[in-house]
Amino acid sequence: MEARDLWPESARVLDALQPAEREALFQAAWSPYASVSCAMLVLLLRLLIAVLPSLWLRRALSWRFQARTIDHAGSPYLTRWTILDYRDGGHLYLHFFHRGDADRELHNHPWFAHGQIIAYGYREERLSPRGVEIYEYRAGSPTVLFPGTFHRVDLLYQAKGCWTTLSVGGRQQSWGFWDRDTGVFTPWREFVARKL
Repeated sequence: MEARDLWPESARVLDALQPAEREALFQAAWSPYASVSCAMLVLLLRLLIAVLPSLWLRRALSWRFQARTIDHAGSPYLTRWTILDYRDGGHLYLHFFHRGDADRELHNHPWFAHGQIIAYGYREERLSPRGVEIYEYRAGSPTVLFPGTFHRVDLLYQAKGCWTTLSVGGRQQSWGFWDRDTGVFTPWREFVARKL
């Protein structure tokens, strides 16, 4: 399947939401100060990425912001910096993807979220009513995630990684993995325990 632009799909998904769901999404992820903070962060980071080596920038961010690197079998997957904490339990994150998802299974997230690709990009496999579809995100592309969105990502430029912002609302549910062959959902702790 060919990569497509996500804007028409995002608009279709938003239009299909019930009014209460749409309101929850906007309250959770589109607060005015989150949007302004994201925009300023994106501009600053684009400048820094253009002039600093990636490793230097990651180290500088870790001096100022709480950082967590998620890895699997000793291979870093994602470094997440918490830039802001929202009153509702949400956060503004800055992400650096070291690599794409290693698993074939698609995963979901426990919250509503929106963000933007700051530098480089990724190809996403996303579950839709039509099956698993492929979308491509490059610098400047917006991203939208719902608690029921199942996806996985592969980097467009493996050697460069991928920088993104993500503004997330409060936790709505737990998260886990969906098997594309069987259609079975597995809670994340059980999934990770099986992989060890």
